[in-house]
Amino acid sequence: MGNMKLFTLMLCLLALLLGAYAEQCGMQGGGAMCPNGLCCSQYGWCGNTDTYCGTGCQSQCSTPSAPSGGVDSIISSHLFDQILKHRHDRRCAGHGFYTYDAFIAAAHSFNGFGTTGDHTVGVLT
Repeated sequence: MGNMKLFTLMLCLLALLLGAYAEQCGMQGGGAMCPNGLCCSQYGWCGNTDTYCGTGCQSQCSTPSAPSGGVDSIISSHLFDQILKHRHDRRCAGHGFYTYDAFIAAAHSFNGFGTTGDHTVGVLT
């Protein structure tokens, strides 16, 4: 009978210990992020419902809305020129190589380029 009580006690302690270390993300999970862009709840669990993404959410709490247009609605010709300021400089190895039209054509060749991501991706404003 004593062995049975000891076994039950050990089993309960093991369950408690495993439960205490089972959190997946956030402060409880050593700062880990949830996979696939899932939200990390206030209790350290990953999911995609309001329970996880609502009040107390620790990371990846909301999915940004996708821009309404293509990449050309995000990066204008003027912004492109600002990003690659020296592309017209004859001393630049890339002189004449980079053009706005070629950039837009390449971006349209890859579905979602420049229009998808999560909050960890910087947004040009």
